[in-house]
Amino acid sequence: MKRISLRRNDIIRYFCDLVILLLFENAEAAGGLRPLGLAVFSALVFSRRNVILLAPMYLAACLLKDFSYVGLVVAVTPAVLFIAAYFVYHKLNRPMHRTTALIVTLLSCVPRVAFSMVNGEIYAPILSSVITLVAAYVLMTALNAVAVRGLRYRLTVDERISLIVAVGMLSLSLFTIKIRNFNLLYPFFAFCLMLSAYAFQGVQGALVTGLSVALGASLQGGSSGVFAVIMITAGVAAAFKNLPEAACAFALTVAFTFSLFFLDTFSGYGYVNAISIFVGAFSYVLVPRKYKTMLSSSGISYTAVGKSVVNKNRRETSIRLYSLAGVFEDMKNLLSAESGGKTEVSPEAVAYDVASNFCGRCENANNCFRSLGGDTGVILNGVVETSMKKGKATIIDMPPFITSRCKKLNGLIGAVNDRLIKIECAGEQAEEADKNRALLAAEMGGVAEVLDNLGDEFKRPLSFDGRRERRISDELTRRGVDCKEVLVCGEQADVDVTLVVKKEDADKKAIVEEVSRIMKVRLKKTHESDATDGYAGIVLSPAPRYDFVYGSAGKSRRGNDVSGDVILVRRMSKNRVLFAVGDGMGSGKNANDLSERAVKTIENFFEAGFSEDVVMEVSNKILTRHATGDGFSAVDIMVLNLNTGAVNFIKLGATFTVIKSGDEPEIIEGNALPMGVVENVQPFVTRRVLSENDVAVLLSDGVTDVTTGGEIAEILDEERRINPEVLSSKILDAAVKNGASDDATVLTVKIFSRI
Repeated sequence: MKRISLRRNDIIRYFCDLVILLLFENAEAAGGLRPLGLAVFSALVFSRRNVILLAPMYLAACLLKDFSYVGLVVAVTPAVLFIAAYFVYHKLNRPMHRTTALIVTLLSCVPRVAFSMVNGEIYAPILSSVITLVAAYVLMTALNAVAVRGLRYRLTVDERISLIVAVGMLSLSLFTIKIRNFNLLYPFFAFCLMLSAYAFQGVQGALVTGLSVALGASLQGGSSGVFAVIMITAGVAAAFKNLPEAACAFALTVAFTFSLFFLDTFSGYGYVNAISIFVGAFSYVLVPRKYKTMLSSSGISYTAVGKSVVNKNRRETSIRLYSLAGVFEDMKNLLSAESGGKTEVSPEAVAYDVASNFCGRCENANNCFRSLGGDTGVILNGVVETSMKKGKATIIDMPPFITSRCKKLNGLIGAVNDRLIKIECAGEQAEEADKNRALLAAEMGGVAEVLDNLGDEFKRPLSFDGRRERRISDELTRRGVDCKEVLVCGEQADVDVTLVVKKEDADKKAIVEEVSRIMKVRLKKTHESDATDGYAGIVLSPAPRYDFVYGSAGKSRRGNDVSGDVILVRRMSKNRVLFAVGDGMGSGKNANDLSERAVKTIENFFEAGFSEDVVMEVSNKILTRHATGDGFSAVDIMVLNLNTGAVNFIKLGATFTVIKSGDEPEIIEGNALPMGVVENVQPFVTRRVLSENDVAVLLSDGVTDVTTGGEIAEILDEERRINPEVLSSKILDAAVKNGASDDATVLTVKIFSRI
């Protein structure tokens, strides 16, 4: 056999085994039966404990209870039999089978039955042996689930029943231990009640645990009063399970104490036992939350597998997203590296090309070459250099040598100009290709950023709260809401609660009220969809700190039915809102199309999750590529974060914006060119933080050309209770009164607190 090596955890584990052996061996039911010591010993051996270490512990526990010749034989027999079985299975390199362990347990009962029969007892030892065998099977199942396999996996039905019965056996053992008026059962019972009510199956768990403990204690004490007191306390725990843990712990302490006094069950019940109940209940309250969550969402929970699969899939998705982000980033770098601008062509190369392909084919080429001592490229070099600066070659640029000798002067000039045109076209094509590559590189970089952010989001595992799910279900049922399923996903500001309720209950205010109270976060309904069999699926998410109202007013230029200005208000996520005013150059339908194109492009990129810098860069490049003539547009953008009140103002050719924060109006002016003018325009960006009742006014130049920021600020000051629709109309009326003739648009946004 291999050498036995014990670590600190092993020492603690075997010490606990010794305590369990002492408790169970000392347990004596009414009638003098003591069947549990051998049962727990065989269960511990079956649960892969080292029998060489367990056997001396079992002998010590037995002899402390019955130090006699009979006691020694009864104790030694199972120790020897299990050691022998252990050696056999060790040689076979296999774990001991349950059937073998039960057979050895049955054989271990023979000495006790034989000694009892010699003394004239027949039925009691046989009954004790049967109970020992059944108890061994139950404890083997329970210990295998808890100590060998662990609670990471879902418990089967027989394992749950075995654990409940095992709790009853332990209760019987603990009720035997009495130190004056103190009983070990009380703190154990209080802790188990809290555990079953909050971590496991709620009402059912608390009542079943109470029944198990009550039966165990009653079998030892033989008192119906004990049974009644424990069941009353279990009922109180089940009733108070939806309250905070500390309140439930206090309630069951009071219930246990008062029921004992009123039923007069125990004599001598005093403050020591009251404190022990209190300590047992509150010891569960002090257990770290992560361990409670692990118990609640582990093998006990029927949704554990699905929840585990969700997080597994999220992790795998995040890895793929990161890989895709890397691919797009590489593509961006590759496209950026290939952008080289115009390819410079030297005058010497052009002159040599003309000399070879035009002069070289002339019938007088030899005469010219002989006079120059080489080809005509030497003398054409200056001509080409001058022509490249001017843009074309003329007869004036030709030197006397050529004008006096060349019989194809016009053809020579044409050949030089033809080469210059080809060079210019090639340069334009190269520049166009570079612009396209730059646009694609920017788009690839934006996609890489979006995928990387998505990878970060999916990398974070979702946490589930089984305890709150059950509490929500119970409370909604109490409020008259037929709730079929509940799923709590995430924590605090990132939590989402999904409910499946009857369609006729879906709009009840009690749903949002109760779930918000239980989650301790103000929630709102963000999604509703049809489920099956007359049920609806509802998603509740944290409501942001702020919300907004907006109003607008506008007019078109005289003689046009359509305004060139466009307004956009779009909620991009649960907490971010995009406001935009687009002002296309010109007026009428053409200007409206320009504005629509600019605003729609920006909207699409924002909704795809691109950052603001990437949105403005890529959108401007796209609009510049499609621009013709005056095909550019001024854009005024406001991005509002409803959680923090932070606002980003982004301006490209847009006029000023007026905000009123508190009592002081502020005018924000931008100085960037409109979108579509040049590709590398830098937008004007500034940031402000707004709070409750603050106002922002976005304007087109049809208003600001005739109305100053000071006049608009005065209108804001005059309005005590600001209605955005009314305020927009007043500002537009002031502009018209001042002579506004162009397209004019006002968009007013007011934020307010929801807390």
